[in-house]
Amino acid sequence: MVRSIGLMCAGLGVLPGCYEHDGTDTGGTVTGTTPYTSYEGWHAIDYSEDLAAGEAAAGGYDCSLLWWVAGTPVNPTICDGCEFSFNLRLEFDDWKYSGDNGDVLWCAEYGIDFGFTMAYFTNYYDYGPYVTYYYYGDYIGFAGAEFSADKGALTFTYGFNDYYYGGYYLTYALNGGGTLF
Repeated sequence: MVRSIGLMCAGLGVLPGCYEHDGTDTGGTVTGTTPYTSYEGWHAIDYSEDLAAGEAAAGGYDCSLLWWVAGTPVNPTICDGCEFSFNLRLEFDDWKYSGDNGDVLWCAEYGIDFGFTMAYFTNYYDYGPYVTYYYYGDYIGFAGAEFSADKGALTFTYGFNDYYYGGYYLTYALNGGGTLF
């Protein structure tokens, strides 16, 4: 199963180049300030491969990881067209961890605390609402998103959940959400 850079940065933050934006990058255009003072939420990854219909029903995963997220705004905002951006700190919740049944040896490796910068765009390159991660000077889309400004609620999802293919269930899903204050 191929893992995308977007999932690795935004979900796992372990690739070189996935780092927090300090608001001083002069490569972009200053577009204003983030109108919120903090972000609190969660990110989760569920993964499975080759779970036969007779072995594990839909909803069974080889690996499930959960992080609690806190963020501070990046000001000034330096992402053309984004509504807001936050430096996020993700704290791994080892009480919610499950995995490493022998088939997915990488699962425990990603149970770490990390950080990255996330920005929200209402229309990311005509794909609609998206959240992005900051990667070597660019904001790269990683998940479709929904944002309710009146509630300050952001949710996003990437991947597929319980995809049935050739007698097997496959899952590769990054989900998350939070509240902006």
